Amino acid sequence: MIALLDTTAFVADPLCSGTAWRVLAHAASTWNVRLVVPEVVIREAVAGYRRRTAEALVGLQRQKDKNGGALGISAIYDKARADIETAALRYPEDLQELLREIGAQILAPPAVGHLELVERSTQRKKPCDGNGNGYRDTLNWISVLETAKGSSEDVVWISDNSKDFGREDGEGLHDDLAAEVTAIDAEGRIKWLKSLSELILELTSERWPEFSDDLRRIQERLQSDSMEGYLNKEILAGCMERAISPRMCGLPIQTRSARIMAVGALTESTFSVRGASAEDEGIIEFTAVCPTTALMDLPVTADIDGLEVDAITDDGVTVWVSKDLHFTGIVTSDRYGRPVSGEVTRISASPDDPGRNAWSRTSASGPLLESLHAAMALDPKILASFRDAMTANSKLNEALRNSLIDPKILEAMRKPLIDPKLMAAMRKPLIDPKLMAAMRKPLIDPKLMAAMRKPLIDPKLTEAIRIPVAGLGALEQFRNASLKNQDSDSVAEDGGEEASEEPTSEDDDSSPDK
Repeated sequence: MIALLDTTAFVADPLCSGTAWRVLAHAASTWNVRLVVPEVVIREAVAGYRRRTAEALVGLQRQKDKNGGALGISAIYDKARADIETAALRYPEDLQELLREIGAQILAPPAVGHLELVERSTQRKKPCDGNGNGYRDTLNWISVLETAKGSSEDVVWISDNSKDFGREDGEGLHDDLAAEVTAIDAEGRIKWLKSLSELILELTSERWPEFSDDLRRIQERLQSDSMEGYLNKEILAGCMERAISPRMCGLPIQTRSARIMAVGALTESTFSVRGASAEDEGIIEFTAVCPTTALMDLPVTADIDGLEVDAITDDGVTVWVSKDLHFTGIVTSDRYGRPVSGEVTRISASPDDPGRNAWSRTSASGPLLESLHAAMALDPKILASFRDAMTANSKLNEALRNSLIDPKILEAMRKPLIDPKLMAAMRKPLIDPKLMAAMRKPLIDPKLMAAMRKPLIDPKLTEAIRIPVAGLGALEQFRNASLKNQDSDSVAEDGGEEASEEPTSEDDDSSPDK
């Protein structure tokens, strides 16, 4: 088998250090697979790497300007900048060395005339796009055809560029390319896969190594709990900030882009031992279902009812969405069945997800409704109703394409179907808020309740009643003594002599004591 690699294989893993590359490096000879990389692809990979390093330098400079001086770490930023620049300069040589280590062959550009390329471009023949662009993709595709013509081996073209090489549904080569395969009698020999991981799984399922006893040991030692723990901690955790396909994940149709912000613990998982590579390394395919939170970028005209808004700008709105997604990939294990490495190769919603069905209906109804929506900013609910009608009625679809729509009708469609005043009236409470407030007040005056809590008899009066009777005798003695003092004072005023005489018996008889 000959495997030709497109640039997307290097965009996904510029340093060829992922699981797929490591497996191929060890198992290519066992499986009799020849890796071929067109020179055009290498040039594209180098240019892409340097663009990414240039973006990294811009971000690094911003951080240095912001924090370098204040934190005293400008020298660290300068060293990092020098390392990044060195990596960008050395990448062509490093990539060539990596390809030599895994035994890849570098393929020179095909000997094709300029007029042939111009002819394909003017005819918009795939892999050229609708504008005639696709010069490098065309060179790579001609390399695939010439490789197949020059060999009796199977040829696999590995490219994730579904837009230019695949059909509209993303499955199988585009009709233009399939016709060229038929023209050179290579049907069944030329196959298109989207990633190196798919190639590995294809090889392990079709080309089992002869040491079958090892495969049985791998299957027996595959413990779901240890594998699930490895997926949660090592594989799924690495999907943070990863971009996902709105179509494959069943996100709202107007989603412009989306990325994963959180992945919960897997709720379902399946594992399948697909084979073994060199050095007793098992290859296991997994599918895990996990609750996932993503951040979506939508246009300002999008329907965001029921969605949690993160930010709104003049350019669009970002909202949060949570749903279960399916993570598919491969894991390698050692001779004891313990996971060694792995990676996610595909993220999608369930095949019966309503969001994916909505995308399918959009593809079936063609670009007409999307252009109408972009031009007139129709309400998404109106757009959805038109889409359903056009999907179910092909005659209506054709009539809309061949007729003009009265602008007055479109203007009327923009108006709300329900009077806003009626909606505002329905939002008002049915019960008068003043009545509700009055019902909350206490029925008995709080002052009356406070008065009822006071004692009916004055505590001072009660205290006076408690005075002992013996105390009254003491008061009487005090009063008599006071009267005596008054009498003595009166006698002193009448005459000192009389006051000094001894009292007579009559006086004694008239004394208060008697």
